[in-house]
Amino acid sequence: MQQNEIPLNGIRHNSLPIRIVRAIGDSVADICAAAAALALLIIVGICSINVARRYLFGAAWSWAEEAMVYLMIFIVFAGAVTVTWRNTHMRIELIIDRFPPALRAAVVFVISVVAIVTLAAMSFFSSEVVMTLYSFEQKTDALEMPMWIPQGFIAAGFGLFAILAVMRLYVHGTARGQTELDIVAKDAL
Repeated sequence: MQQNEIPLNGIRHNSLPIRIVRAIGDSVADICAAAAALALLIIVGICSINVARRYLFGAAWSWAEEAMVYLMIFIVFAGAVTVTWRNTHMRIELIIDRFPPALRAAVVFVISVVAIVTLAAMSFFSSEVVMTLYSFEQKTDALEMPMWIPQGFIAAGFGLFAILAVMRLYVHGTARGQTELDIVAKDAL
């Protein structure tokens, strides 16, 4: 067995299911990162143009602030999906490090399951809010866009967040402290 084929979760590290799930996770994370970057560029563009309009022409867009707020919400949830998959989120492992090594994997697994269940519940309840807003045909104040669209970012974000957390647990098990860069470096050996 080669170094990069160490069994993980009882599955060979380079097995076809693992490679497929990893490819899907990488693709979703890359798409979410690109979408968040694009949304940030749009925010910068809206803000810049709106400042120029205000100070040069005395007329700013009334909808600019609302659009930028909704784009920031999108960025947060798209970024959270990417960070989850790449394991680059901030965390404090002081308590986990106090457990004996044999127990750490079980603690990390329980924490992961609690997080997944919480995220799935948040997605479910957020979806109910989105469906309610959709049925009432409520619109945003300045953009007059259906309110379910920006609220949908939250429900979809929590849902993708939970799905990628499950996929990450499947692919990487309870390995802690590894970023995607660490894993790629290990695979290259």
